Amino acid sequence: FDRGVRGVEQLLDALFLNSAETIVIVADDGSIQYATAGLAMLLGHDAATAVGQSIFSYVHPSDVEAAADLFDRRLDYRGADLGHEVRIRNSSGDWVPLVVTAIVLPEADVDAIAITIRTPDASVGIEHSLRQRVAVGGYCNTLSTEIMALSDPREVIERITLALSELALLTGADCVDMLLEHRDHRIIERHARFARPEFSRGSDEPVTVPIPDAASGIQTLLSADTLCEQPEQIAEMSIFDVAVQAAPVSLLSSPLQSGGQRGALRAMRCKPGPEWTDADAELVRSVAVIIGRALRSAQSEQLLSLTYREGPIGFTIRTWDGTLVDCNQQF
Repeated sequence: FDRGVRGVEQLLDALFLNSAETIVIVADDGSIQYATAGLAMLLGHDAATAVGQSIFSYVHPSDVEAAADLFDRRLDYRGADLGHEVRIRNSSGDWVPLVVTAIVLPEADVDAIAITIRTPDASVGIEHSLRQRVAVGGYCNTLSTEIMALSDPREVIERITLALSELALLTGADCVDMLLEHRDHRIIERHARFARPEFSRGSDEPVTVPIPDAASGIQTLLSADTLCEQPEQIAEMSIFDVAVQAAPVSLLSSPLQSGGQRGALRAMRCKPGPEWTDADAELVRSVAVIIGRALRSAQSEQLLSLTYREGPIGFTIRTWDGTLVDCNQQF
């Protein structure tokens, strides 16, 4: 039914008046356009007074940079996210840790984001976990479908590279990369990487380095799901030097298989932050499976193309009436 803008606002106010959550609509410049009345119950701020203020004026100064970066990147991502913990100022001036999730509003005249703010207490833990699982499942289904629709191996690699930035957005990682081990097991290649600008070192282009003999952690990385926050252990699994990678302080990774070639998908934080969640681990694990499957298909396409173009047997493609469509070098 159509009640107009004011009617919708009144409906949202009624729905969230006694809720532990509040919804804030934010324009692409960060200004608050609307907030449900539940904002007063959650943080003590008057919803009408909040309109026109910058959402970042309520965020802890130490969290503003990361929150602004996530906000800017969020405008280009249309799916649901897993939620991030942010410290927000209440009416008493105290900093309250709250879970914030966001989604871009469809068909809006300008880019706008609906932000849901709620407490991270145990009473809503199960519900939040279910929401995260739905978000993980939705993202992985979309990613798998989009990759399967691509026929050009180069487009597959481009979509995988984009997926790394999406993974960083969803998990709050500062750096996400994909490693592939060469078949002689002595060399490892950082095939693709996304890094937030302040943690970017060198080029995001592929980098190949030899695996040190003593780097036993690399074998763990390539064979098992890994969650590590010990600097000395991370050093064994982060073989790229400071010239090409900021030193991570925590690492979440999952192995991937591309035919007979091993690899790993790594999400890293380069400064202390929230703990990795079960949803983060599930997302990294699922995306690693999708990437491994996509790489196998891309490699098969490349092998088939190479065999056709430069193989020892002549091939020709013709229409039913005998008209030449294409042929390879040997033909």
